[in-house]
Amino acid sequence: MDLIPILKALRRNKVGAILIGLQMAITLAVACNCLSVIQQYVESSTRPTGIDEANIFSFTNQWVGNSADVAARIQGDLSAIRQVPGVVDVQSTNSFPLRGGGWGWGLAVKPGQSPVSSTTLYFVDEHGLNTYGLKLVAGRWLGADEVTDHGMHDTVFRHRSS
Repeated sequence: MDLIPILKALRRNKVGAILIGLQMAITLAVACNCLSVIQQYVESSTRPTGIDEANIFSFTNQWVGNSADVAARIQGDLSAIRQVPGVVDVQSTNSFPLRGGGWGWGLAVKPGQSPVSSTTLYFVDEHGLNTYGLKLVAGRWLGADEVTDHGMHDTVFRHRSS
């Protein structure tokens, strides 16, 4: 391919040369932006979560009919799952990390201030810490008398590693 005729044509038509250069610059900027977004996504997806991901399982309960005794059914299911050999612990929740959903919430530095960041709320009970394989570094964990039922239907449990 001979570049001399192309360069001569671009020299005669300055507007065309500028438009081609502008188009190349915009294309390069879009490509670089896409690569930056991909890099950030890869970095955030490979960052450790702090939970025992390899041994955590979840399922959702669906009941048909009268839901008046759902809380009792959930507690019965949780008790039965805790009796299964190899299960470390189990809890009922509204959502769980890595699910891709949950209740969003804004965080502010001072009361009454507009949120400066956002987070996700996960409703847990007294078994939540052990279920996710987390370690409490300060303070104390929830007691059974401090937990209320919020109609949570996702069940998460952690199994012992083989």
